[in-house]
Amino acid sequence: MSLPFVLAGPILRRVEPNLVSVWIALSRPASITITLWQGRSKTGALDPLVRSDPVTKTTRIADQLHVTTALLRIPAGSTKALKPGVVYSYDLSIAESSTTHTLASLGLLKSTPTANGGPDELKRPHLALGYVEDFLPSFSLPPDKLDDLRIVYGSCRRPANEHPDAMPMIDDLIADAKLYEDALKRPHQLMLGGDQIYADDLWSGQLIMVNALANELIGTVKVDSDLPNKTRMPLETVTLDYKLLSSTEEDPVHHRGNWVTGGTTPLACGLTAFPAGRRRPLVLRQAQMTTTDAESHLFSFGEFAALYVMVWSNACWPLPENWPTAQQVLDPQDTVAQVIPPDVEPPSVSWDHLTAKDVGADEESEHYKECELKTGADLDKCMLEQRQAILSKPHKVKVDQLTAFYLALPKVRRTLANVPTYMMLDDHDVTDDWNLNPIWVDRVNATSLGRTIIRNGLASYAVFQDWGNDPVRYLNERNDTGVAGDPQRMLQAIAEMFPARANADAPGATPEIPPKTVTDKLDHFFGLDLRPQPSVDGSYSAVNPPIKWHYTVPGPKHLLVAIDNRTRRSFVSREGPPRRLARAAGRQSRH
Repeated sequence: MSLPFVLAGPILRRVEPNLVSVWIALSRPASITITLWQGRSKTGALDPLVRSDPVTKTTRIADQLHVTTALLRIPAGSTKALKPGVVYSYDLSIAESSTTHTLASLGLLKSTPTANGGPDELKRPHLALGYVEDFLPSFSLPPDKLDDLRIVYGSCRRPANEHPDAMPMIDDLIADAKLYEDALKRPHQLMLGGDQIYADDLWSGQLIMVNALANELIGTVKVDSDLPNKTRMPLETVTLDYKLLSSTEEDPVHHRGNWVTGGTTPLACGLTAFPAGRRRPLVLRQAQMTTTDAESHLFSFGEFAALYVMVWSNACWPLPENWPTAQQVLDPQDTVAQVIPPDVEPPSVSWDHLTAKDVGADEESEHYKECELKTGADLDKCMLEQRQAILSKPHKVKVDQLTAFYLALPKVRRTLANVPTYMMLDDHDVTDDWNLNPIWVDRVNATSLGRTIIRNGLASYAVFQDWGNDPVRYLNERNDTGVAGDPQRMLQAIAEMFPARANADAPGATPEIPPKTVTDKLDHFFGLDLRPQPSVDGSYSAVNPPIKWHYTVPGPKHLLVAIDNRTRRSFVSREGPPRRLARAAGRQSRH
């Protein structure tokens, strides 16, 4: 599918008396202006309270991924500083080339399907961001009386599972009681305390869609192939700690025995080398991780980015009628000429040649009443259809679960546009059992695949979550959570992961994309080049990477404190468990 202009957002992020920030992801570069009105306002209203100056430019992350946290800053001491107990409305002017879009022109203020600035075939269900058609999204600051403060907390959004997504309930709360009209009764802050994505526990059918979107966001390259629709490969690579013997040594294609230790090999992160539903052996053996749900673990930065886009907006989802079928999930035919790495097992079934064993039956006793009177070829056909029907039932369960998640996304998007939102990472944003103990850290960080997964999880967290928690920190103006300029330099390094190419068909400049010089730089920022060190008492002190994810948000009568409880862990021993707070951090907090 082609991509819409707006991939996800707007998401209202940090809001203070002198600051309003809005996160948005676009498929093309643009400049963003925030305009603010006091009170509930319609699109096109005159006499705004204030307008951002200068404008905020998007940062190019990849070919079709341009992201920013746009800022509106009000000078200290200004009479226009925002006050508690007041509803404020905002609009975005998004300028690209000679065209300027607004929330209204993009169709985001109507409760009708919108294409988000793309062609009509990309229209998806939508709810008016202002709750009433033609009204702008709005917010209120935390009140000056603690009894009036309304904070909503949420975590753990796993799209295809038996528990319904709770985030749409926030929208129901706001819409049903018209809380958007009341500055004191509407939610003032939304705190998302981790697991905004389940990078380690994706349903295989969704990973197929996520990988396709990832390739569009990051980019692809042309390859020589006689297979239909298989003329392009993902630009982004994932490196494994194996060397592939060259064809002069021994023909390597599809022969796993030709992989040897003692080297590294980058492979395009597509579904042939890294198939959906069959990644668990790679995660356990190549990455040395311990998660139990790794069949469709995210690997590439593009996959992380695509999943974030898909959990916050329906703009880039294929229509449900185009989702993968049971056959496409269980017996994919993704056979473009590409080397298959070790630890990737072949499909577990052959859809057109299913056996009794494939459906957990015994050949002697397998019986279907639909096939009782059939013989010969008709019997074989009937038996195959019944087996396919059996395997289609769990597939339908997952499709139904994912459909419920998909249909509720317009409510999720509206909630995020109207409530100042703060986020903190946890394990599933990267992988289950992340930094479980020093043994885990030593083992996983020593592998190329393990570091790649953690690096991509943290880089995507920075772009999609942390940037909006304290966006001024990314301007090199605030150093209370680390060395001044580190967040800005980290973001610049992320923007170097996928350098611009001469054209959409051009290969990457290096065999590894992102280039190793960039990934080494990010590994340093994230502390992946550090290891917990033992103390004399057998405990292990926390590492101290340059990037610190914790932050605070002061309010008139409360202080929101977000603590990074994953990347800066100390441990009671080499086997663990982790302390909830590093001793050094505790000492610092007392001074």
